[in-house]
Amino acid sequence: MLIEKLMSGLWMGDNARRILLTFARKTQLFGSKARPRAAASRLEPPCHGCCLHPVPAKLEDPEAFTTAHLSMIESDATPLRSNVSRVLKDALGVTDLCCETLYMVQSVCRLVVRRSARMAAIALVAILRLQGWLDAPRRIVVAVDGGVFLKYYNWRVFLDQYMRETFAHHGKDARHLAQLVEFRPQADGSCIGAAVLAAAAVAGDA
Repeated sequence: MLIEKLMSGLWMGDNARRILLTFARKTQLFGSKARPRAAASRLEPPCHGCCLHPVPAKLEDPEAFTTAHLSMIESDATPLRSNVSRVLKDALGVTDLCCETLYMVQSVCRLVVRRSARMAAIALVAILRLQGWLDAPRRIVVAVDGGVFLKYYNWRVFLDQYMRETFAHHGKDARHLAQLVEFRPQADGSCIGAAVLAAAAVAGDA
């Protein structure tokens, strides 16, 4: 469950929100024009005098900043990060932010996305290693389900990058091995995978 909360699309937006909330509480991240801090959420630790600067009220809401918001911010390549500014206005109600703040917010979102992709890559290579695939590589199909993989292009780019890095860490030809791994979308893949594992376990006990 901990790994899922650190890497899944369901949690990435909230992970970034929590980091931004910590920055906003301890620094003047959103400046003096940010909205006053609202009452603490039940899901957030109480503030004990550390809120020296205004905090956007919506930043306290666990559902205010989604992974869709995070992906739009992380993917913004406009010179002045106008998309970052627009998303922050729509999601959190903050405006008139300087470029430094916009770049900082994008950096936080990108770190969360990269961490997710890196953890997925490490987990995948670990499974392949346990199966002996690294020592006897062959073409393999990895079934994937979920909106992050299907709709978030940059996440897939990061996944490929970190998968190659992990292969290289094990002293392997990263480019060759990466070409042998084919990701294929599979609806309800987690349910089917769980059923296959259950059937294999039953067959093993028989």
